[in-house]
Amino acid sequence: MKKILVAEDSESFLKLLVYWLKNDGYETVTVLRGDKAVGAFTEHKPDLVILDGLLPMKNGFEVAKEIRALPEGKNVPIILLTGVYKESEFFKYSQQIGVNLHYDKSSFNEKDFLPQVRKLLTE
Repeated sequence: MKKILVAEDSESFLKLLVYWLKNDGYETVTVLRGDKAVGAFTEHKPDLVILDGLLPMKNGFEVAKEIRALPEGKNVPIILLTGVYKESEFFKYSQQIGVNLHYDKSSFNEKDFLPQVRKLLTE
């Protein structure tokens, strides 16, 4: 079973996302703050990471950079979610960090998102 780390500060959005992922056959590890995400990554060794862009204590962009700096984080797919950054800024930051996929939360839906998760986990 593939393991996914989800770092999201909105508990309602986190519950929905975890529900979708578990129903699709994935194990999930969750954190609500950015400063807990890298520790959870090193402890649980997930196959994929989903980060909210605006996590408290350390934002998703910072967490993604830290994960990418780890030897075990160089090839793990990272998805970054946010509803705050403009698309062009979001894409630019994501590309610089080496994020595999970025999603705007305002247009987020299960039917588009889960196939992308599956694709990243099989590449």
